[in-house]
Amino acid sequence: MKKCVVITTVRPPTQGILAFLDSEYDVIIVGDQKTPDHYHNMDCIFLDIKTQQQLFPILSQLLPFNHYARKNLGYLYAIQHGYDIIAESDDDNVPMSHWGTWNADFSDTVVAPQYPNIYRLYTDVHIWGRGFPLDKIRQNEPITIEHHADNTVFIIQGLVNHAPDVDAIFRLVMPNAHLPIHFEKNGQYALGKGVLSPFNSQNTIWLHKTIFPCLYLPNVSFRYSDILRSYITQFVLWQLGGQLAFIAPNMIQRRNPHDVMQDFVLEIPIYQHFHTVMHILTHMDGSQSPTILFTIYETLVKEGIVARQELDIVERWLNVVLECL
Repeated sequence: MKKCVVITTVRPPTQGILAFLDSEYDVIIVGDQKTPDHYHNMDCIFLDIKTQQQLFPILSQLLPFNHYARKNLGYLYAIQHGYDIIAESDDDNVPMSHWGTWNADFSDTVVAPQYPNIYRLYTDVHIWGRGFPLDKIRQNEPITIEHHADNTVFIIQGLVNHAPDVDAIFRLVMPNAHLPIHFEKNGQYALGKGVLSPFNSQNTIWLHKTIFPCLYLPNVSFRYSDILRSYITQFVLWQLGGQLAFIAPNMIQRRNPHDVMQDFVLEIPIYQHFHTVMHILTHMDGSQSPTILFTIYETLVKEGIVARQELDIVERWLNVVLECL
């Protein structure tokens, strides 16, 4: 079974990237205009700008430079080259020794509430993930777990210790924001149909080729792109009979320097558009799969959530991906 991890970076090789090179996953590095040349001489697949333009001339031109969405070209390379499992991470995440493996038992299933704060299953610290609905942060609804032996998990989101993925509001206002966070509880949980949680692109493993079209990262703000993708993907998962699951921490994040106020500005669309996006997804006709992704983005354009040119990129993305699957 072919497995890879896709990473985009503008930095010299980090501790995390070097650790991935020692794993059993092939490493695909997606370069941008600021990425140094170090990766040409390393045991990885390095897609520099020139290679991107050669392999994907149309998409390389459509995707903006110096933007997280160029990571799409790494996913596309993996799909074209027949990888069965596609993992994704960032250059400031360091995999633990057990990263890339998991227990096959995903029978513990979250069935309520509709928007559970998954971090509550792993810690008693008041913390929430980036993309969690802002109006739900202070709510303390109990999370209901049931045993479902027939779960089919298509995507695994691993938690991250030390500097887990939280939003800028947490980092700006919570008294424990400056302290390392270590999730002290274990367990793995699938989400039942109709239950939604944001998931990111820093520690995620995509297990089934049928969901690979949803790897697409939209050309919105850096702090919104993978969150918008996560909610879209879960809707498509339900149509395909698959599920998202969360597992206990298997990475440590050594977070790159951030301007937290700038992060906050970039995250505003998460909260601004949340309920509109949920309305769009819950009223979408799922029978249109696999072209449902394009229909979703058409509606997002009409609502002003993504720009019109997004449709040109999504259309090209789907044309190439569906030819390979």
